[in-house]
This record gives sequence, C-alpha cells and structure tokens, in this order.
Amino acid sequence: MKGANKFLISLIIPAIFLVGIFSFYQTANAADLCQTGDRMCVSDRTFKSCGDYNNDGSLEWSESYSCFLGQYCSSGRCYDPNVTITPAPPSCTNACSANQKQCSTNGQYQLCGNYDTDTCLEWSTSYTCPTGQTC
Repeated sequence: MKGANKFLISLIIPAIFLVGIFSFYQTANAADLCQTGDRMCVSDRTFKSCGDYNNDGSLEWSESYSCFLGQYCSSGRCYDPNVTITPAPPSCTNACSANQKQCSTNGQYQLCGNYDTDTCLEWSTSYTCPTGQTC
C-alpha cells in the first residue's frame, strides 16, 4: 500500500505543476479584444470600456454605459458641452510598449496601457497573479 501511495504522489505533483504552467501560458497569451484602459463611443451618448469582465484572463469590451444627461461621448469619454476642456500636454514619452507585461514587486505583475490623462503609455498598478502562479 505504501508503494502505491508513493507512486500516486510521484504522478500528482508533476501534473499539478504542469497544469499551473499551462494556466499561466493561457493567461499570458489570451486573445485580447482591446487594451486595458481603452474606451470607445458606441453612440453620441454611450460608451464601452476595456477590461476582463468575465475573468477569463483576456480583455473584452464592457456593456454600453450612458453618459449623464446633457453630456456627449467623444473618444470614449463623456463631456459636458458647457465645460471647457484643458488640452493635454503637448508631448510625453511612452514608458512601455502596448500589450507588454512585466513582473513587479512581491511576485505581482503590471500591464502597459494609458492610465492617466496624457496620450502616453505607462505601467499599471500591480496585480496579484492567479492562484498557483508566480511572476
């Protein structure tokens, strides 16, 4: 009986390890339909934003969201026609490349995208890796 248990354990541990690697590979190579932080107008008063809304590791467009009453949608954002918008700074430098991922502190990871008001790409806040995966 002891020999059978050792045999089963010798099969189970590598199998768990391989499943973890395969899951990480699928997550890292999932087919994204958009980039984190992307937004798009669906009509002059509705928009969609990009994110992992079904928790499958790939990015997709959200359902449509409505702008507040009296606002209009432009470049994926809602604006009040009575408010003057200050233009973005004239230039900036990308800190990373689109769709790029990197490991950060404590085994977490970051995604490259536009997370602020300028037009340049920067690193996101750190995200925790899925259970059983490390960065």
